[in-house]
Amino acid sequence: MDKPILFFTLFILMSSIAIVYAEIPPTAVKVNGYLLDWCSHVGCGNTTANIYCARTGQGMMDAAEKGIGAKAAGGTWTYSSTGGYYNPNGDEYFTYISCNFTGQLYIGGTTTPLIVYSNGEARAWHSML
Repeated sequence: MDKPILFFTLFILMSSIAIVYAEIPPTAVKVNGYLLDWCSHVGCGNTTANIYCARTGQGMMDAAEKGIGAKAAGGTWTYSSTGGYYNPNGDEYFTYISCNFTGQLYIGGTTTPLIVYSNGEARAWHSML
């Protein structure tokens, strides 16, 4: 085979192969080394972000942003009622979650803000400091 034809054939083959690469921002939320899936056992978006904030002892979700492309970056960590699991096919993830302690749940007229976790456990905010 002639060299120009070989190079042209290789060029056509190389240019027809699409390589998908997801640029993951440094603010992306990771759990157990994986990007946190946008959805969980209770829903998607804000509800999953609230689980993240509660499980990390940071209160409730204040703001969150969604990204797409986690599958190309290795998949996601999906929260479940018993903890979570690695999802190699997860593609939507949190690029950012901001948590705060405003708007906490007050139970029984107490003035101590409580954080209620998805497993039903409640902790006083001041005991986590």
